Amino acid sequence: MSNMILEYPSATEEKKQAYMPRSIGRKSASSHSARALAEAVILQSMEDFWSNTYKQESIEFFKGEGFNICAKIAGMGKEDQMKVLQMLAGENLTY
Repeated sequence: MSNMILEYPSATEEKKQAYMPRSIGRKSASSHSARALAEAVILQSMEDFWSNTYKQESIEFFKGEGFNICAKIAGMGKEDQMKVLQMLAGENLTY
């Protein structure tokens, strides 16, 4: 057997590595996850709009604060929000 010396990082080096930020100069993973979730909620509600079973819940989502909150998290501007609402209004949003 050869005389190999294994060097292990000290406790302070391990601690430094454990607390390093996941992303530097980019959005954090939690921000990306929140945006993806908000987009998924909006898309699911759009799909539900054409379902007889969930249409009323979808209308309530788009008419209430739920859509505004999710749209802000998803990074949608007012113009994009209006486009979605106008598209749905053309399909009888006031149901």
